[in-house]
Amino acid sequence: MSSTAHAIEREFKILSSLPPDFPSPKVYALCLDTSIIGTSFYLMEFIKGRIFQEVDLPQIKNQDERVAIYKSAISVLARLHSFKPAELGLDSYGSQSDFYERQIKSLGKISGIQAATQDEKSGEAVGDIIKKDDLLDWYKARKPPHQITIVHGDYKLDNLVGPSYLKPGKRCLYQKSSLLNISIEFQVFHQTEPRVISVLDWELSTLGHPYSDLANLLQPWYAPSSLSVGYQPSLLLGFRDLPFDQMPIQITADDLLKKYCELSGKDYPLVNWECAVSFAFFRLAVIAQGIAARIAKGQASSARASEYGSKFQIIGKYAIDTIEIYEQKKSKVMS
Repeated sequence: MSSTAHAIEREFKILSSLPPDFPSPKVYALCLDTSIIGTSFYLMEFIKGRIFQEVDLPQIKNQDERVAIYKSAISVLARLHSFKPAELGLDSYGSQSDFYERQIKSLGKISGIQAATQDEKSGEAVGDIIKKDDLLDWYKARKPPHQITIVHGDYKLDNLVGPSYLKPGKRCLYQKSSLLNISIEFQVFHQTEPRVISVLDWELSTLGHPYSDLANLLQPWYAPSSLSVGYQPSLLLGFRDLPFDQMPIQITADDLLKKYCELSGKDYPLVNWECAVSFAFFRLAVIAQGIAARIAKGQASSARASEYGSKFQIIGKYAIDTIEIYEQKKSKVMS
């Protein structure tokens, strides 16, 4: 089976296995016969609703509604993470081993290969993510306690459904890099209510750690804004250092984490949460570095690819910043 067919089959499997009252599209049929339309495919219902591609929700003028939209996304995520894979027939949907241990090892290896990639014209190597080895050592020592649940794999606001497709705006780096491969993920919201009615694009779903989805969703709260000292554009919209009354979504990351813990029955604060946040940035840096490696090999040449590929060191710095901010807060508490 080709990798494309395998991905289609996996996405069909997860969608057909989720409980009928979970907000996801119904799927009707899977076809692996490529002679029909030239590729494997499945049929699913059309979801009519709103899709928000900008994490600061500029088209929503009411602040309470903006907050409610994120709370709804948190509620749906907590529900997803409450499912026991075996009860849905998904116990073999992914590895049961330690998620972060696997990710740290695999992404570290991938990043090393990408770093050594030489430009076909200049012979210059792409180069390592800033302090990569230090980051990986820190992650190994501080990784979150082992948990296994169903994870979406790219749980962002722009993966949930709302009344029209909006123009591309300020999104996560993974979302933007996906556009290079003509892949767009969405979540669907009710047409008038601040409520998720469907989660789409499950192609990266697997068994993994719930923190990974949560860190993806809350990433804007941990990325610096344009007001940061030494700020450099990175394709990520952040509001980490904005005064509360200037934040586009006027609720703190801690309050959203508390909401998630309340709904999921987890203790707050989440153990080693800072590792998940930093690692989410590191993962994005590896993705951007991969684009840089493709450019070096002559496999991507567009201006958009060049823009994304040039940002991996900046995103890597965000991973370091997250750790430094955590250590500073920890020192203040201890003193």
